[in-house]
Amino acid sequence: MNAQLQYQLVSLHGIVEPDVVGFWPPAPGWWLIGLLALAMMLMMSVWIWRRLPHTRWRLLKQIKQIQSDAELSESARVQASLREMKRAWTELNSDSSVAALSASDWVHFLNSKSVKGQLPEPPNPYHPQCDSNQAKIYFQALKPWIRSSRCFG
Repeated sequence: MNAQLQYQLVSLHGIVEPDVVGFWPPAPGWWLIGLLALAMMLMMSVWIWRRLPHTRWRLLKQIKQIQSDAELSESARVQASLREMKRAWTELNSDSSVAALSASDWVHFLNSKSVKGQLPEPPNPYHPQCDSNQAKIYFQALKPWIRSSRCFG
């Protein structure tokens, strides 16, 4: 072999491998796909949120309005709150069989469906002189029960 060829063979190095392609940061295309997926999830969650029945929120709003109505007597307020709860249950569950339940039967039915806590027995709403203290205790227990219960969505 001639000297120049031998020098070239000695100066050769082994195969130099390129650096390993890292996991992070991803290529710009992956960023675009990630942003599109995030935007789609956001749009779907807004779409689902708008179509969910917000029964619990509306029920609490109605009961607050009933409770603050000065023109109604205590018994009328209790009757109206029970009526609104039946309406919400029927709307949410498409179950019209609860319409015939009386006040105490309705509360027993709700307590059988609820996992958390028990709704107190309402004062007799059909008695013309409904005890205002009983009604206040009932309304004070009603709002937290609706918030924590799974009966109304």
